[in-house]
Amino acid sequence: MDRDKKVDTFMFVLCFSLFLASISMVIRDNACEEELFIIRGKAGRDRVCDKERFLSYAESYRKKMGVNINSAGVEDLSSLPGIGPAIAKRIIAYRERKGGSMSLEDLGKIKGIGPAKIRMISEKIEYDRGTVFQ
Repeated sequence: MDRDKKVDTFMFVLCFSLFLASISMVIRDNACEEELFIIRGKAGRDRVCDKERFLSYAESYRKKMGVNINSAGVEDLSSLPGIGPAIAKRIIAYRERKGGSMSLEDLGKIKGIGPAKIRMISEKIEYDRGTVFQ
């Protein structure tokens, strides 16, 4: 009988220890809860970073790549030189009416965009297929 009591005590202590360990792991996990992002690099060199660094990287990448005139919203289109919110809305309206991908010729058909403005933005815009207008 004494042996059964020792086994019961041992099992209780073991279960209680495991319970305490699991609680401490949950507390530790909740204390370190931070969003992490993976930036895919060339040749499989991925980097893990926090949200602030990821957003900074995404913004600089977006500036390098140019604005896609076939999918950009008002804010992105307005970031182009000489394009304000009003012209950006006209670009989007034209794009929706046309229903297909736009070209430089199509931009020239929009009120407020002439040859000089097309030259100003030509290096900062891109097509859907990812090539920057030259």
